[in-house]
Amino acid sequence: MFGNGTDPGFANDVLPLALTSLSQRIDEVRCSEIADYSTYHQPFVNAELFGFGKPVEEVPPLFAGGILTMAWGSVVRVIAVGLELTLDEPLGETVELAVAEADVETVDGVLPKGSRCGVRFEVVGCVDGVPRVVLEHVTRTHPSQRPDWPQPAGGAGCYRVEVKGEPSMTLDLAHHGEHGDHNVSGMIGTAVRLVNAVEAVVDAERGW
Repeated sequence: MFGNGTDPGFANDVLPLALTSLSQRIDEVRCSEIADYSTYHQPFVNAELFGFGKPVEEVPPLFAGGILTMAWGSVVRVIAVGLELTLDEPLGETVELAVAEADVETVDGVLPKGSRCGVRFEVVGCVDGVPRVVLEHVTRTHPSQRPDWPQPAGGAGCYRVEVKGEPSMTLDLAHHGEHGDHNVSGMIGTAVRLVNAVEAVVDAERGW
């Protein structure tokens, strides 16, 4: 069994743990997906889980207490194990919303003015109350939304790993499909990360 993908997965377990091999001291590791979802053709995910296009006072399932930790807490815990950290429990969660200042055109339809159009959330692993491992998503549906939030390194989407310590490092993985779209490449990477592991899983010894 090999459960993985891009996020959760390669972008926030392999990349950060490889990068920390250069560290003399590690104060905090932050892994981020920063992306414009306007071309992400996933109507259920966008409308029902993220609540894009819905009234901001509605709480979609993804932001009900504990669901973010269920979905991405494994990332925080895997990194903590790699760094030999014992995290406080439960993990922390933060959510900040963006509201559409005008109608927003997306591949799945129009998000009306005044509705939820973006979100920034974190799943935070602390040690003695101090954040040490953070999983962050910055999800917009137009590049102009919330310019104060982190911006992608290139194009409209990237995965970012930040290591604070000695030395402090930032690694940006910018990606796009052959026709230029980062959401296409994100979905391809999620699938082929698994497909490319099939032979190794088949060849592995039985047992956990």
